[in-house]
Amino acid sequence: MSLETSALLDRLASVADSVAVRRLRLVLSDAAARVMPLSNHTVLASDVEPIWRVRQQNAKSQKRRFIGLSSLLTQLRRSSPDRQIEICHAMNEVESGTIFFDALTKEFLGVVLVTMSEHTKAYYRGELTGRPFDAPLTARKPPRATTHRSARPSRVVLSGQ
Repeated sequence: MSLETSALLDRLASVADSVAVRRLRLVLSDAAARVMPLSNHTVLASDVEPIWRVRQQNAKSQKRRFIGLSSLLTQLRRSSPDRQIEICHAMNEVESGTIFFDALTKEFLGVVLVTMSEHTKAYYRGELTGRPFDAPLTARKPPRATTHRSARPSRVVLSGQ
């Protein structure tokens, strides 16, 4: 277990138990768990809340499930718009989590967990090479067969002279 992982588990020791927190603890206790190094950069709650609200709307329309997203949005709506938020990321081979803390008080605000797709897993394993935008357009998206409808020929009616 890395130092970042054990430090994050220590920070979560006093957090109230919920489904999302239990899943996060399982992710962190996995031998393959990785925690991205914390940065000194913080964001405002007023900047984070709209982004995650849109992600929730997209998840509902695509019938995907983000664990902990609704409780995180509730916390962000209750907080001051000027609240400084610290964000860190943790993942194992199956799930990825984004964890939110108050930057000043170090209070836990929430976590959003998602099961990674096969493409995302391949990216983190290092199996994808190159940048996706370097590929030609046809290589990125296969062409779709379309049907072309021509306009109906118009009738010309000549009136008798």
